[in-house]
Amino acid sequence: MLSIIQSYTNLAECKNAFTNVIEFVKPKKPFSVLSHSFGSAVSAYTLSNLNYKINKLVFLTSPNSILEIFIDFKKLIGLPSTAFSYLLEKADLLANEKIKDFSIDEKLKNFTFSKLLLIHDEYDKIIPFKNSEEIKSLHEADSVLIKHKKIGHYKMLWNQNVIDETLLFLKK
Repeated sequence: MLSIIQSYTNLAECKNAFTNVIEFVKPKKPFSVLSHSFGSAVSAYTLSNLNYKINKLVFLTSPNSILEIFIDFKKLIGLPSTAFSYLLEKADLLANEKIKDFSIDEKLKNFTFSKLLLIHDEYDKIIPFKNSEEIKSLHEADSVLIKHKKIGHYKMLWNQNVIDETLLFLKK
């Protein structure tokens, strides 16, 4: 028997998976969401399309403009402009909206949450710190940004200070 293992995913597939989990649980009260990196984009995208009240959000690094991610990818692989346009068309179809208009700070306006904690390494080599700054600037009243130095994009997940800050935020 031949089995194919999928070694990739996309924002739309992850949104569908997260939606299925939430719809299966059917939370009756506001709940909190903790996510990292791409998961922060998935969380904001998913929750903006559902009708649930969210207590607290924790984004351990977050992209903001999805178009910027595509542009960085274009530069990384040297994708010609014609191919890049085709890629964006396909991405628009998958996301069911224009990637150029897709940003996390805008998605956050489409659902109710009490507070957002953004934790980001100012030297993050995967997702620049400015992304969390942009999100914070548009959600000044309901967000907190904690800046770390040289804890790494992935290593932050095991950093005791990040863990303690997250738990304190969620317990308050």
